[in-house]
Amino acid sequence: MKVAIVGAGIAGLSCGYRLVRAGLKPVVFEREAFVGGRTHSYEKDGFVMDTGAYTIPEFHKNFLALVDDLGLSGDLAVAPGNSIIYKEGRAHRMEIGTPVDFMQLKLLPFKSKVRLVKIFMHAVALGKHLDLNRPDARTFQLEQESAAEYLLRKDSGDLLTHIAWPVFSELFLGNPENNSKAAFLATIRKLVRFKIFCLNSGMGAVALKLAEKMTVRADTPVISVGQNRADGAWRVDWGGASPGSGYFDHVVFALPPPLIPDIYTSLAPLAADLCRGVVYEPCLVVALALKKPPAGSAMICAMLREEFPNVASVIFDHLKGPGRVPQGKGLLTAILSADASRKFYKAGDSRIIASVLDELNSLWPELQDDLLFAKVFRWQQAAVQLPEGALKAQVRLRELLKTEHAQLHFIGDGYFRASMEIGVVSGYRAADAILLAQR
Repeated sequence: MKVAIVGAGIAGLSCGYRLVRAGLKPVVFEREAFVGGRTHSYEKDGFVMDTGAYTIPEFHKNFLALVDDLGLSGDLAVAPGNSIIYKEGRAHRMEIGTPVDFMQLKLLPFKSKVRLVKIFMHAVALGKHLDLNRPDARTFQLEQESAAEYLLRKDSGDLLTHIAWPVFSELFLGNPENNSKAAFLATIRKLVRFKIFCLNSGMGAVALKLAEKMTVRADTPVISVGQNRADGAWRVDWGGASPGSGYFDHVVFALPPPLIPDIYTSLAPLAADLCRGVVYEPCLVVALALKKPPAGSAMICAMLREEFPNVASVIFDHLKGPGRVPQGKGLLTAILSADASRKFYKAGDSRIIASVLDELNSLWPELQDDLLFAKVFRWQQAAVQLPEGALKAQVRLRELLKTEHAQLHFIGDGYFRASMEIGVVSGYRAADAILLAQR
């Protein structure tokens, strides 16, 4: 049985890995020069930079099991995971997850703390209705207004400014105006203390290990997929330096849904519209390699947009674990806000780097003098957003795609709440369906 997988992100590679272990030899096509998608890492002069995803939560059980299966467990390090919010030049600890934690937040006035505790308890009481990957009628009611609208009804704006903005900019790479009340409540409910892990050799180590086990054609974008009506096989046409075509029994689409209708033009019209309607935010990531670590002991630093319109968060990468940077050096990763990423996406690297350094100067004026080099990474489809009605549309899209040809499979986090775990799980499910069809 011949299988083509379009996209060498974690979903596509996980699918390929499952198939390889069962004795098949899938071919994975990737338009970029590297594998892993947003779990890619970049190395230069001894600095290891995670260009997208940078931590692994302990509840990503399937992803961590995959890490172990690939022999990478010894490379895992427990990351500090401590967070702070900068306001008016001062660092405020951001450890939340229980009503007691909420009441201790110095950023909020007492009335806002009480409101936040009530919102948290409401989210806990909603239980399964906040499982965004299995939404029900109650969930759909909860997504009928934005998180911003909901919070402004409940509070004067303190919760929107000091809670929702850091949460959405860091976890969703978006903002509370473009994500729903359901998304906010589900996230608040899960903001408990848990372990997070990093890979000392970079998140990209997982993708590289997976790619070694199968045929991956990098720099090879798939141009079209269509069925040969004579024998039922699927023709895949690809470009790149060595363009060509081939026939496959199964095709797995492991790429953002908005890209699929341009490749598979026979997709049912409603499904194609829903694919195009999946909302992603772009993201610009700027890695700053430094002569020495700047002052600070928190790994995750959130910025308030009223004071920092461009930079949403800063990660102290040299705090993740040993081996990230040469001895005595520092490494920061600045993640731009969704608005800034859209504004600067087509700008030159030098302009983007200058804007980041200028904005961070108030906190770390030594960055300019200590800078060894900076590297800009661009993600056009960085993270799935959940605006009003998105969950209902996702359910409808998943249902419609099940009615497409049984030899076509659609995987990745574009059909659910985005996460690496979803990538692995959906990849495995597609592989299992292909293997079942082989019997």
